[in-house]
Amino acid sequence: MNSNRRGQLRRAAPIMIMVAALAAPMTVPRLAFAKPGDRHPAGDTLPGSKAARAASQEFIDDAAASNRAEIQTAQFVLQRTRNEALKHFAQKIVHDHSQALSQLGQLAGDEGLELRPGVSSKAAEALDQLKQAHGSTLDSEFLHNQQQDHAEAVAKFRQAQNSTALLAGVRDYARKTLPVLQEHLRMAQQLVATGAKGTHAAR
Repeated sequence: MNSNRRGQLRRAAPIMIMVAALAAPMTVPRLAFAKPGDRHPAGDTLPGSKAARAASQEFIDDAAASNRAEIQTAQFVLQRTRNEALKHFAQKIVHDHSQALSQLGQLAGDEGLELRPGVSSKAAEALDQLKQAHGSTLDSEFLHNQQQDHAEAVAKFRQAQNSTALLAGVRDYARKTLPVLQEHLRMAQQLVATGAKGTHAAR
């Protein structure tokens, strides 16, 4: 092969390679895009989500038990006290905590968590003790428990509303429920301050 022929082949080689590359089918990596409404499996959303779900379940358990305890206690007091101010307060407790419990159930369902039944042993013991009281003693013990329970609840919910250890939905629930708990605490304190606890006449 003469030198002119070899030179022509060398010049044509890059063009032939380029043509072959363009003719070959292109393989593009597939990219997965989330569709609107897609949800990750429970406990497999983001790093640390398992811990967040566990902490959120614990919060829901505690909040549900507290709501039930408040409802049961207030319903009992409604049956026993003749103090009209206390009756009004107890009715509000039943209404607000029933609503909070319902919202908690909706939250648990939305997050794939559980709304477990029951109250704490501490709350059950407190109600048993209250059932032994009568008259002004009943009223006083009820208000004392309300102040103590709601002061603790306000502290827990205030912390929960800003806790990144909890799921966003749980933080939102805590933030929306906190003003209700604060109002209950204020009402209990006001009833004590105005001497409502001393008004007796229980059935």
